[in-house]
Amino acid sequence: LFVGGRLKDGDPADRARSIAVLPCRNPSGDPAQDYFSDGVTEQIIAQLSALPDLHVINMLSVMRFRGTTKEAREIGRELDADLLVLCTANRQPEGVRIGAQVVDAASGNVLMTRDYTDSTSGILKPQLDASMHIVQALSVTMRGTQRPGPTTAITQDSAYSLYMRGRHAWHRSTLEGLTGALQMLTQAVQQDPNFALAWAGVADVHLSFVGRWMAPPTPQYTAAEAAVASALRAQPSLGEALAARARLRHRRDWNFEGAAQDLRAARRATPSAWQPYLDYAKLMSVQARHEDAITLASTGLRLDPLNALNVLGLAEILYHARRFDDALVQVDRAIELEPEFAFNQLWRAMILISLARPEDAARAALRATQLAGRHPGMLAILARAEADAGRPEAARALLREMRRASAVAYVPPTLEAVVHIGLRDRDAAVNALTRAVAERDWFISELAVHPLADGVRDDPRVRALLTQMGLERVPTPGPAVPAAAPGRRSAIE
Repeated sequence: LFVGGRLKDGDPADRARSIAVLPCRNPSGDPAQDYFSDGVTEQIIAQLSALPDLHVINMLSVMRFRGTTKEAREIGRELDADLLVLCTANRQPEGVRIGAQVVDAASGNVLMTRDYTDSTSGILKPQLDASMHIVQALSVTMRGTQRPGPTTAITQDSAYSLYMRGRHAWHRSTLEGLTGALQMLTQAVQQDPNFALAWAGVADVHLSFVGRWMAPPTPQYTAAEAAVASALRAQPSLGEALAARARLRHRRDWNFEGAAQDLRAARRATPSAWQPYLDYAKLMSVQARHEDAITLASTGLRLDPLNALNVLGLAEILYHARRFDDALVQVDRAIELEPEFAFNQLWRAMILISLARPEDAARAALRATQLAGRHPGMLAILARAEADAGRPEAARALLREMRRASAVAYVPPTLEAVVHIGLRDRDAAVNALTRAVAERDWFISELAVHPLADGVRDDPRVRALLTQMGLERVPTPGPAVPAAAPGRRSAIE
């Protein structure tokens, strides 16, 4: 009778399989202390992730509930969580006070309360001690006597403070945020050259500059590679560093098997992290292993369901699988979560182009250019939409604007190729793709499957580029896949 259902007897903690740690409240009222309370949140999440068979919601999704007035049942439903951890973290000159409650999301009942105080003025040690204190008590409640060990290596307190501030800035994904993050993370590793997490953060920032079209690839790849090497020397099994090396192997080296090995190791090291799942999905996607890619991306999304980057990542995977209608549903979800993020509108425009809706695509691309300050990368997709709408002169005017803007902003050659394909200028498109291969453009590994490259993929010169990248055996993309029929659950659901 109970198959597929939830037992009504026993403690809710005994049957819990999913838990969300809501952002620790900062009772000091000083926004400058937010990074400390965020650090406590992150440490509790990291400690919980060491418990087996427990699904832990990731940081970016729970951060949406900072200062929320929603009830436990509503939060649990939105995050698909059985238990919630509510905490406060207050750091004052006289010491640290951290409190936590574990709440059953279905009933709102408080299952456990713990308080921690520390008279030291440090940051990392109180965070680690308090999170271990809380999680060990919770693990006893949920799993008997199993107790996780520390998941963060002790470093200098000032270096850790810089690391937390850098991570806080990095999550903004803007040029200012990434620049500030790099400065603080660099200072952290200067203070502690063996601080592996901070080195991995440095690598992630450099790779974000490339993936967000903010800098040419080669110097960023070189800096990221050096940072990854430093991280792995200090901590050879660090999941964050392995994931960063996988992105280098995928995007720069086209070493797809090496990247897959790193991502498998990263998933073992950090089983609750969403990024390795999405990175692995993208690795499968460029090789046209679409069902595997969708499964991986969907799993990663369950780990961080309200993270707009994660939702957008699934949209990308569905787009490359030519499930355009499903991709549009996902990108609209991402827009709901982050309406001011230009890349959400940009991907919406690309999907609409592939759905043969160029007028709608042009409106979405125009919105992306407004959000990004007419960045030339955004102008490229607007130009492609104009070309597909039968306005080649408007597209060429945008192409000229792109070239002028490229003097101060990086434009990936793949995006230039997208415009030329729309203008039916095959030679110019192939020349841009050839430069993209030479420059190790972040997006060139998608050439075998990207729908906007359909106009030139049969060119012998393009087939030679695919061979150079080891993608010559990727099957030719098929037609678009219709959306799931009403009333039938799709794989992504």
